Amino acid sequence: MDKENKQRVSLYLDKDLVKAVDRFIEDHYYKSRNDFFTDVAEYYMAMDEAKHNSALKKVFSEACKVFAEENSKALGFCLYRYAVDIDVIMQMIAGITNYTDKEVSEFWHDAKNNIRRTRGRIPPEEIAKGYYINFKSGKSYFDNPPTDDLL
Repeated sequence: MDKENKQRVSLYLDKDLVKAVDRFIEDHYYKSRNDFFTDVAEYYMAMDEAKHNSALKKVFSEACKVFAEENSKALGFCLYRYAVDIDVIMQMIAGITNYTDKEVSEFWHDAKNNIRRTRGRIPPEEIAKGYYINFKSGKSYFDNPPTDDLL
């Protein structure tokens, strides 16, 4: 024991608490009460420091910012690709149909309602097979849904 760097202190503790500490020390292989109380004091001081340490908050904040920026870029890329796909489809449809402005407006209205109602759970394959046409005729996709491998 390095007596130069240590100081003896006296603690008055409840007898039951001392018995519980002694059992804990034995179960967790501490060498002595001194080692146990040193660990307890260091642990609680470290916890307090972590709560109030602005450096830790800055590191965490910076990590969250980087994570958000990376996800934002990935989401932006996905949305860009989606917009390109939609534009290609719209050009193809425009080349083979003569829809009026009113009809296109009704399509947009129906599409928004379909997505809200189904929460996007209808696979593209089912939409391409005429899901929404069947829905309007009274046949529901949910009456006979596809297997999980299509979802």
